[in-house]
Amino acid sequence: MWYSKEENVLRRASFPRPGPRFHERHITAEIWSTTFPQKITHKRVLKDCHEEFKVFLTAMATLGEKLGPWLFQFGKFDRTIFQSLDDFLGRLVPFLKRLPKEHKFAVEIRNKDWLVPKPADVLREHGVALALIDQGWMPRPWEIKEKIRSIYL
Repeated sequence: MWYSKEENVLRRASFPRPGPRFHERHITAEIWSTTFPQKITHKRVLKDCHEEFKVFLTAMATLGEKLGPWLFQFGKFDRTIFQSLDDFLGRLVPFLKRLPKEHKFAVEIRNKDWLVPKPADVLREHGVALALIDQGWMPRPWEIKEKIRSIYL
């Protein structure tokens, strides 16, 4: 995704494979936002993915100053993946500690029962934003704000 101040719009675009001169040839948007590969967020769910993470960091570095927020867009977790929110946070927190401080990150949680103060507090402690999705089965932002008083919309 990228944001163009000139058009005042957020657009989604396919992302060519970065190379040494990628930035010069392909980047015309002012700010690019990216989602982590599904191999990291869905297949491995942050477990044993150090090499994939390193490769992705290197590829995204080619965007330079045009690189905006990075989104961890997870799927909805059932009990076969995580028994509870605490199990998820137990895997997420060590990963958050490894994130480069010079970039901005957000985590999208699709388990509506997990949109409570605890994960918001954990994300805030690590300088990571909570991303909300607009789906009929998810609570509306104002409903979440009632549960998580410290959230800003």
